[in-house]
Amino acid sequence: MSESSATTPGKQELKSARARKSICEAAIHCLAKQGYAETSINRVVEQAGVSKGALQYHFPSKEDLMTETARYLLRRPLRYADRVREAPPRGARDTLRDQWKHMIDTDAYRALLEILMSARTDRVLQKRIASELEASIKEIDAHLLQAHSKLSSHGQTRLRRLACANRCFMRGLLIEQQYGITRAEQEAVLETWLDLICPALELVRSEENN
Repeated sequence: MSESSATTPGKQELKSARARKSICEAAIHCLAKQGYAETSINRVVEQAGVSKGALQYHFPSKEDLMTETARYLLRRPLRYADRVREAPPRGARDTLRDQWKHMIDTDAYRALLEILMSARTDRVLQKRIASELEASIKEIDAHLLQAHSKLSSHGQTRLRRLACANRCFMRGLLIEQQYGITRAEQEAVLETWLDLICPALELVRSEENN
């Protein structure tokens, strides 16, 4: 067997990967629309258009499905970071607006929040996704710092903390949607946040040009 044929995924492996992805995407839809408690195996089966046996072949339990769905969702920021890195440079304000629109204010992020909030009290789920979450945050920070490698150690630390503060704010603003905040007020709050954080980000990044 040649080296290329040994490393190229076979048809069955690709078929299995597509099936797992399709089931995870169905779970994301259910989580975003119905919440964690109402996202049953039967709901996901109906949304995915597969048999219960086919789903349980790939994911024997709800915890298995939620763990894999969390892994799938936690890879989104890295794909987004790659897309942003390939785009023309923009100011901090436009970059963060884009992040809010395409990464945070989405069904995918709502689904991830459902899993994370449920893991707070579900110790089994918490244990299974804790390492994935920690690894994802570290990799996101590594990508960010790699893009700003000319910063001093102090500058990189400050940039990482500002990025963390921004994640916390945007996550909280998304949660506010369930408490009746209007779209107009949400946009106004976002702009107020950008008034605060963008000058700090630009000040840190100005180090790169000095």
